[in-house]
Amino acid sequence: MFIDTVDLLQEFCARHRGTPILAFDSEFVRERTYFPRLEIMQILADGEIVTIDCQTIPDLEPLWQLLCDEETEKVVHSGVQDMELILQESGRLPRPVFDTQIVASLLGYGSQCGYSRLVYQLLGRKVPKGETFSDWSRRPLRPEQIRYAEADVQYLIELREVLGKKLKSSGREQWVYEECSHLSDPETFRKHPPEKCFLRIKGRSGLDAQSLSVLRSLAHWREIEARKRNHPPNRVVQDHVLLSIAKSAPTSFEDIKRQRGLHANEIQRCGIDILAAIQEGLARAETDPVEVPISTRPRPDEDDDAVFKLLSAVLQIQAEEARVAPSVLANSQELRALLSGFRQNKLNGVPLLKGWRYDLAGKVLLSVLEGRLALRFDPRRGSLVLEESHAE
Repeated sequence: MFIDTVDLLQEFCARHRGTPILAFDSEFVRERTYFPRLEIMQILADGEIVTIDCQTIPDLEPLWQLLCDEETEKVVHSGVQDMELILQESGRLPRPVFDTQIVASLLGYGSQCGYSRLVYQLLGRKVPKGETFSDWSRRPLRPEQIRYAEADVQYLIELREVLGKKLKSSGREQWVYEECSHLSDPETFRKHPPEKCFLRIKGRSGLDAQSLSVLRSLAHWREIEARKRNHPPNRVVQDHVLLSIAKSAPTSFEDIKRQRGLHANEIQRCGIDILAAIQEGLARAETDPVEVPISTRPRPDEDDDAVFKLLSAVLQIQAEEARVAPSVLANSQELRALLSGFRQNKLNGVPLLKGWRYDLAGKVLLSVLEGRLALRFDPRRGSLVLEESHAE
């Protein structure tokens, strides 16, 4: 069923209000704008599948009420972006949420198991892929697009039933609660404040303190400008151009004109603002130097690199025992955050030291760093093993 009027939407939402479980997915466009644009939403409830054209319905409040009913469990697959869109459009977040990709990763199906693959593995059915790169902003939507979109929710509740049984037998239900609850936490979707947006720019680690301060101010300006225009930041000025400007720190309009990669129209439009950002960055380099968070600092020395490799090996052992991918437990940035935090005695907020990750891996990794556990090769097993350290 295709819903493109307020009346049809109200009827559908009233019909399924109070249902114990529903599944949803969304299609959106974000390549050309700063804020993603919600195009359609697909819902499966009580065996009924609908596609809602969010661009033709002026008031989506009945939809938000249905999705944010806390008496109804919502099933998604890789739902981070869907949830971000709902928060953007309604100011609310659905809860409780069961994300089949997160659950699959905790049950050993890989850290990024796709919907089609999971449906085939667990249900033996194939999901069509023909409209993967559709432009969902064009109207009218073709029947093929709608069928493809609806297939993305068709099997979600069945997947939830199968995965739920596996969770119960594995004793990992609490893990899922911890992992899925962050999808309903607004903090998860809080964007970098403009002041911190320079931390997303690759290549900044090679800059000196003054250039890094200039980059901070330039990235701040660009983020505000991108939001104002509703353009992706790189459509305003590309990252590599910001890095180049931060290194050279031009101080005149003529110098700005000679900057490679900066379009003439952008110079005319924002050249003065760019110069002001550079001057601010130069001034702040002395009075307010950049402080880079522990988890984003470059590796300080070779010793840390060797310890990082040791911790990676321990993480691999713990992941194999739990039958999950190591990346489910921690990525390299989180592992380095643990190491940096340990060296500086600043372990508060380290992800590996919270919840089930601490029980499964963090506790062991901390024991290795404290010298209470050691890693050695066992020739009889032909593998690495952890054992109590006998070092004094």
